[in-house]
Amino acid sequence: YPEGDIGPDASWWYEHIHVEDRARVVSGIQALINRGEQFWSDEYRFYRQDGTSAYILDRGYVVHDALGTPVLMVGAMMDITARKRAEAEREALLADVQRVNEELQQFAHIVSHDLTEPLRTIHSYIQLLARQAQRQFDSDAEEYMAFVTDA
Repeated sequence: YPEGDIGPDASWWYEHIHVEDRARVVSGIQALINRGEQFWSDEYRFYRQDGTSAYILDRGYVVHDALGTPVLMVGAMMDITARKRAEAEREALLADVQRVNEELQQFAHIVSHDLTEPLRTIHSYIQLLARQAQRQFDSDAEEYMAFVTDA
């Protein structure tokens, strides 16, 4: 905003806080004042001059008079919209990675099950074959059957 557009009192600032964040921001400042603290910081959305909103980091210092009564707050705002977008993109990517990881685990479980069943069947028939033909095997054949059964 151009300097001349910024009002001298808190109402200008208050009206430019995003309507969904207004109550939280104001109650946070009020709680800070009630506790007698001087330093305040918050992140919230603030309307730009063109009507869009920006995420900002706002920091303030409560100035007190000689009696300890708060009389004004001096602060500075920093536009953190790019950081907020990057955080949102990171969270979306993490959610995608978690979803893909879960799908891969499900796939691995299914493949493991699908491969285990035929191998059990082969193992059972190899054992039956080995019992029936045991007398006919030489030592090499017995060794081969042992390898197949173990595998």
